[in-house]
Amino acid sequence: MRVSTIIDESELPDRFQQVFKIAPKEAWRHRAQYLVARERENPFLKDYFDERYSIERSLARALEYQQHWGRFPPVRGTQAGRYFELYSFVHILSGVYDRLSPKGQSRVRGCLKGGLKSDAGLAPFAHELAVAVHLWTAGFDLEFMDTEGRARFDILCGERRPRPRGRLQDRIWRRRPADPSPPRARVVQSHPSGS
Repeated sequence: MRVSTIIDESELPDRFQQVFKIAPKEAWRHRAQYLVARERENPFLKDYFDERYSIERSLARALEYQQHWGRFPPVRGTQAGRYFELYSFVHILSGVYDRLSPKGQSRVRGCLKGGLKSDAGLAPFAHELAVAVHLWTAGFDLEFMDTEGRARFDILCGERRPRPRGRLQDRIWRRRPADPSPPRARVVQSHPSGS
């Protein structure tokens, strides 16, 4: 299985709709309300929750932004990192989900719904998808073995495809070795600014 790791911002509304078919928007809102209530009890939890439950918190903020401005937050600016991670997660999740068997899709639904109710949150699943992005960008075909119920390990790497040649393709495939951040899907702006 291979999934594109590039998404245009104009695709975001459709991608979010796909994710809300997997785990309903109400489940995401309930999780956000639960975290806010816990934060009211102990204000020192805010930074911890922002880090530990970054996908859940960013999605709640993105939905608020969309409701207010009629679009999702841009991936540029002061809060770009949190939305970049969210958009990467949403893009890869929606791309992988459609390629899974009914059993795999059921397990992903359970993983999301369970993650939205558990103390672990979605971080373990988001990490698995980030590893998949890293392996795809290295040219591997992947199978989600545990998700499909075929084995007790997460990802099976298949044949590595040769990297494309040419300057543009080299820039797409090359990863800076000093970059300590986890691999994510690349989000491109649909309407470049005039600068």
